[in-house]
Amino acid sequence: MADISAQDTTTVFVDNKKAGQTVAADNQKGADLVLKKSLYKDLKTLTIQVQSEYMHRSVYKKSLEISGDSSVIVPEITGKPGFFDLTRTTSKAQLNAGKTLKLYLLLDPANPMMMIASRRIYLGDLLMK
Repeated sequence: MADISAQDTTTVFVDNKKAGQTVAADNQKGADLVLKKSLYKDLKTLTIQVQSEYMHRSVYKKSLEISGDSSVIVPEITGKPGFFDLTRTTSKAQLNAGKTLKLYLLLDPANPMMMIASRRIYLGDLLMK
C-alpha cells in the first residue's frame, strides 16, 4: 500500500455543498472526515473529491474503494477528474447507521498493456457523529 503525500486533499460534498476536508501531513496515513449527524442525516447526494499528485497522470484509471460492511468501487465521474459520486451506493445508509467507512484511492493502468504497477492509497475514514 502506498503512503499518501503532503499535498493530498480529500473533500466531502453533501448535497453539492462542502461538508468537510482533510489535508494529509507527510507522516499521516489518512485522516478522519467526520460529518455532523444533526446536519447531514437526510443527505441526498454524497460526493468525494480527491486532489493528489496522481490525479493528473493520464496513465492511471482512478476509482475510489469504500470499505464498510461491504466493499464497493466507485469510478471517477466522467469529465470531472478527481470526483467520485457515492450517492447510489450503500454509503449513505452505513453512515447514518454510525458505521465508519474506509476510503482508498485505486490507481490502475489506463491501458492493461502498460507495465506500471497498480496502487492503493489509504485516504482515511469517513464517519457521521
